[in-house]
Amino acid sequence: MNTTTPDEHPSAIVKVDTSNFSEEVLKPAEPVIAIFSFDGCGHCAIIAPLLEEIATELAGKVKIVKVSDTENPELAKQYGIYGFPMLALFKGGEVNDIFLGAAPPNIETKLRSWISKTVQTPKMNTTPEYPTAIVEGDVSAFPEEGLKSAEAVIVHFWGNRCPPFELIEPILEQVATELAGKVKVIKLNIGENRDFATQYGVDGFPMLAMFKGGEVAGIYDGGSLGSWISHAMA
Repeated sequence: MNTTTPDEHPSAIVKVDTSNFSEEVLKPAEPVIAIFSFDGCGHCAIIAPLLEEIATELAGKVKIVKVSDTENPELAKQYGIYGFPMLALFKGGEVNDIFLGAAPPNIETKLRSWISKTVQTPKMNTTPEYPTAIVEGDVSAFPEEGLKSAEAVIVHFWGNRCPPFELIEPILEQVATELAGKVKVIKLNIGENRDFATQYGVDGFPMLAMFKGGEVAGIYDGGSLGSWISHAMA
């Protein structure tokens, strides 16, 4: 018995796993938005119809795929996924921007705005032509006088059980290179710098914090990473 109703159509969102991730996400010339989610994720279910609608509208301009962390935990681990739903925009096989979270009621406006801006923006050169512009080390890399300088400082906190968030590293590398002299990006292991983390109230990781004039000017807690950096630096 055929139970398919007349208005049912195949999904415009491609389901990918470890076997076809490279072919479907990394190799295409067109932009690809990968949705990382897991079974039972309430926020993921909330935005699913919206993403289906957007995938249909933008067919031929951008591909939208979904990756189940439940079925492919190794992919989430490989890319350092720590929150769901997580959307990553790939261009030319590289991560161009990310969008974290789904908080109604303005999620549609935020998500459409992010997709519109990121898909139309030329691919960033995420392969540094120079040694990495991100400083890695302990708090000696940015003493108090450094935090209080005119230069903004983005600190990427991470821990031994939660490696640096690999999806954002190319983006931060680009920021550190393009905005040299205006912003410094530092990667800090909380386990090796516990006192510093406690001093600034860091109780979870990975975490991004923007310091300006010695004070925390912003904490990244979701949405477009590119927009957060621009807003925090304003």
